[in-house]
Amino acid sequence: MKTFEEQKALVRRMNVIDDQFFQKIAEDKEVCEELLQILLDKPDLEIVEAHTQRKLPNLQARAVILDALCKDSKGNLFNIEVQKDDKKRDHSKAEEYQKRVRFNLASMDTAFAEKGTEFHNLPDLYAIFISQIDPFEEHQAAYHVQRSLAKSKTAVYNGINEIYVNTASNDGTLVAELMQYFENSNGINPKFEKLSYRVEHFKNDENEVTTMASVFDEYAQEVAQERVAEQAKEAAFKLLKKG
Repeated sequence: MKTFEEQKALVRRMNVIDDQFFQKIAEDKEVCEELLQILLDKPDLEIVEAHTQRKLPNLQARAVILDALCKDSKGNLFNIEVQKDDKKRDHSKAEEYQKRVRFNLASMDTAFAEKGTEFHNLPDLYAIFISQIDPFEEHQAAYHVQRSLAKSKTAVYNGINEIYVNTASNDGTLVAELMQYFENSNGINPKFEKLSYRVEHFKNDENEVTTMASVFDEYAQEVAQERVAEQAKEAAFKLLKKG
């Protein structure tokens, strides 16, 4: 069993971009509010609910689990997804990310639109997808997708908002600085006060350190088991090919 100092050293290496750590950080609705205010440039945004690992079941199709689902004072819904990538991968991720966002948004509409809801009463939906790869390779920290008419380029709005944010492109904006903190989550940053204080709490409080170290160990074991299973599948396929 690890000593507290060993556990603390392990947790100190964790960052907000790590899935398990992000889930604990995002349980605080004030932290989610601060994140969304910065990512969407909406300083007056008021979040009233925040849930992590929210499962949206679907009996006839694939279910989806949202990393962080938030609701604002106007009833609009926000999904924050964090994808920790292998930075050595190629950058042909734009289509994959967009289709994942598309599926999540469709699931949100299906899950939260009560039977008989008038279409004009549907809430606005926001999907914020955070990754370590610049998906569109235009060297921006954040991309806001906008629907428009093909010929005139006139913007048309249906309540869907797609925002792709990444840690790879530091364009000098506040969002970029926030993304750099996601990659290196140490110390108090007054620009992200609620986020950084919560991070430091998890990295220094004895009970929280022990909890996070345990969560990390469980996650590491799951990953190890998945890799062993995958290696076994590959070996089985090779044997089948050989007859």
